[in-house]
Amino acid sequence: MKLCEEHKCYGCDACINICPVNAIQMTKEQNGFLYPELDEKQCIDCGLCGAACPGNETNFSDIIRKDNVVEYACIHKDKRIVHTSQSGGAFYGLAETILEQGGIVYGAAFDEGNYVVHLKVDQHEDLWRLQGSKYVQSRIGDTFKEIGKLLQDGRTVLFSGTSCQAAGLILYLKNKKIKAANLYTCDLLCHGIPSHIVFKDYIRFLEEKYGAKIKKPNLRDKNIINWKTHVESYCDSHGNIHTESLWTELFYSDLLLRRSCGDCIFGKENWISDITVGDLWKGEEYINNFNEYQDGISVALVHTEKGNDLIKSGKFSLQTIEHYSQRYSAKLSYQAPRFWKVYYSKGFETALKKFTSYGGLVTKSKRKILRRLKMW
Repeated sequence: MKLCEEHKCYGCDACINICPVNAIQMTKEQNGFLYPELDEKQCIDCGLCGAACPGNETNFSDIIRKDNVVEYACIHKDKRIVHTSQSGGAFYGLAETILEQGGIVYGAAFDEGNYVVHLKVDQHEDLWRLQGSKYVQSRIGDTFKEIGKLLQDGRTVLFSGTSCQAAGLILYLKNKKIKAANLYTCDLLCHGIPSHIVFKDYIRFLEEKYGAKIKKPNLRDKNIINWKTHVESYCDSHGNIHTESLWTELFYSDLLLRRSCGDCIFGKENWISDITVGDLWKGEEYINNFNEYQDGISVALVHTEKGNDLIKSGKFSLQTIEHYSQRYSAKLSYQAPRFWKVYYSKGFETALKKFTSYGGLVTKSKRKILRRLKMW
């Protein structure tokens, strides 16, 4: 039995983590997104799955933070860290501070099969695995259970993920009655999460194109041009580096997003985490010397005093800003049903030709017209 309606499910795995009898499993629907299925015969009707679900707005009215304690333009003091980060190294600086305090960091990483999973890092030399943009939904797995046990053991934990994943973790801990004083949460200025199966098709497309296995996806490699330009880079099994931009096009076209991303309650005014980080887009409106940061600069929106203490203890140069307004709420494209129809009837490459610049000037012109007519 389906646990909730698809447009309300974020796929955060809170329900399967909290179920005391393992009566819930995540199953893949046709577009590749995972949704919880309940085994009614095994269910004991405890209600914990519903209480931990961030898709139910009544669950977290008491954990929403409406206002920011402080907002920062943020850059790591080590230029090498900034160079390997997507923008100013905000996440890296928070994570290294936690590790230096003997804590544990959880974040999203590509595994060897190019799947995005949440994993634990407890050594500084492994922190690189959590750097970089993923632009694919990560699997939480047993992460919430693991974090709960660590907190019960008195460990300090930093969790980094999307807002809905952070909400799932907070609700999991709340309903398990686990104290979260040693937990720090860091979410992202999120554009939404696209389908994993289409990303896998994209990887196969690149492997056929280059005649080699693809590894180490970097879905926004600022060293190709600059930090403001989204260019992908991929290392192949022969050691060659290839640059692309088609996944970026698909991602920002809003064709592949999860249904709940189209009406995300976290993409508006509902803050969940201690700190929200992202790129300081339109930074010239907030700081006078914005153009001096050629390698990137982050924004850090701090929602709790605990979060403020953490960021101030990091190795950052911080400038206070006010009224940062780049909170983004994605909206599914009107063309999304047509994309999926083409994808299933004619295959990935045909869909790529019809909806991205891979299709040439004709496709680009059609897309431009549709956007002007507000039909994209």
